[in-house]
Amino acid sequence: ICWVRDNIRAFGGDPQNITIMGQSAGAMSVQQLCQSPLTDGLFHKAVMSSGGGEDEKFAPVPAESRFAFWQAVMKNAGCDTLEAFRALPVEKLFGAWMQTSQEIPSGPPSPVCDGRLITAANSAPRKAIPMMLGSTSR
Repeated sequence: ICWVRDNIRAFGGDPQNITIMGQSAGAMSVQQLCQSPLTDGLFHKAVMSSGGGEDEKFAPVPAESRFAFWQAVMKNAGCDTLEAFRALPVEKLFGAWMQTSQEIPSGPPSPVCDGRLITAANSAPRKAIPMMLGSTSR
């Protein structure tokens, strides 16, 4: 979002009137950005389509509740360090995640409270900005 703010004028935009938008998992990401104190002042409106909202199964969870799952993903990917895990090609990461998901059902993927970007285990946006919510059909 900082890149957009810093470069939007070159595309005819206004850095004081930025709207972010996401659909499905992208809408969930927009919702998390609307909750985060790290994004204060970076955008001014939000659009969420077919995702986000007050569904408890997608609400942020404590990081500790996902730690064992991601340790298993690292093991299945053959990584001994976080640096090696971060350097994985996306195909290998996805394969390890799929394998682990079959071994350890952890429910739907959900945001994790990290104390910085996501600071609370709730799903209500904290920014007082205009928002448009909707859904798509098939």
